[in-house]
Amino acid sequence: MSDKMEMRLTWGKRLKRIFFTFLLEKLFLGSRKSRVTRLSAKFVFMTYEKYPKAKLFYSREQLWKSFDSHLNDAQWVGFEFGVASGDATKTFMRMPYTKNCLEWNGFDTFYGLPSAWGDLPEGAFSTNGRPPTIKSEIVSWHIGLIEDTCVKIPRLKHLEQNFILIFDFDLYSATKSAWDAISKFLKPGDIIYFDEAYEVDEERIILEIHSSNLPLKILGFTVMGIAFQVI
Repeated sequence: MSDKMEMRLTWGKRLKRIFFTFLLEKLFLGSRKSRVTRLSAKFVFMTYEKYPKAKLFYSREQLWKSFDSHLNDAQWVGFEFGVASGDATKTFMRMPYTKNCLEWNGFDTFYGLPSAWGDLPEGAFSTNGRPPTIKSEIVSWHIGLIEDTCVKIPRLKHLEQNFILIFDFDLYSATKSAWDAISKFLKPGDIIYFDEAYEVDEERIILEIHSSNLPLKILGFTVMGIAFQVI
């Protein structure tokens, strides 16, 4: 190889390193939200290392849409733990496979986070106690602390059907209460989605689930969330 070619390759490598360093600084160090970016990047890399064949979706809506191919046209029941303004509920009500949804159960206080979490203060996501207005006969709200409302779960209808479980409480304690209540009714085919899997609280729950040896396969992930199916 000529000296000229060596110099060109050397400068090419240098430029790549300079550009990469610039991206690192801007994306991971220079932004006010760099903490979230760092956690998201760590989550994506760790998930890819563990599940190299899993698909990375560009949005949670894309990931949710993919559930259709895993439900196999079966009837199902939805459980949303953490509703806030109802954006996720509204999205699911528009999914093609919602024609087979028998009931959608949303659990929330609608007063936001009971304590600070991540970069968010206590009360974030509050709707002042008012559930979202969604015109659907299959949607039911269970208003109050999950530690109190989860006792309703064994009395709900259609528990023999497959579930789509949406965990979006953010905090460990609330997510744990919801998981302990609903996990008793899990069966093959149930889909489990964690909206903030990149944060320590939901990561902790996911690790506990894996240690329990519940048979799961990954359906896909985003830069923040992850979905599994019971097998």
